[in-house]
Amino acid sequence: SPTVDEPAHIVRGLSYLPSSWKIGLRRHPPLVNMLEALLLVGRADVVLPLDSEAWRNPEWVAFSDAFLWETGNDADLVIYLSRLPVILLAAGLGLLVFRFAGEIAGPAGGLAALLAFTLDPNLVAHSRPATTDLGVTAFLFAAVYAWWRMAQKPRPRWIVAAGVTLGL
Repeated sequence: SPTVDEPAHIVRGLSYLPSSWKIGLRRHPPLVNMLEALLLVGRADVVLPLDSEAWRNPEWVAFSDAFLWETGNDADLVIYLSRLPVILLAAGLGLLVFRFAGEIAGPAGGLAALLAFTLDPNLVAHSRPATTDLGVTAFLFAAVYAWWRMAQKPRPRWIVAAGVTLGL
């Protein structure tokens, strides 16, 4: 079942991609929400309730509830498809943790860091829900890695990578 804030993150991502209406949650960066909504865009069986009162008077909690529970959308499918990008980001983060630690401490260090990553309760808890938590963690860690690489050998590609990942 979805966590309390997942529907709002999913609806926010959907509202950013195909429409000009930008739903609340202004404190969150929109990229991860848009990634979560990518597999839902264009599906005939996923409908935004554009005729609801919550759409006309932007209230993200009411609108996300209407979207998930009142419009006939398959809530299980919506949640499943929205969580896949977060799971892929978590896998990418795990690979980056392995690589970064491996470059610093060798293959054994990389495996130890990957083991710690896979057993960390916070990472396990946030590697599945369709929220922005894991995305921010993954992109921030990628920025730290890119800046570290840039400090080791200042090359244009690492300067660009550091700036792009920090921006993400």
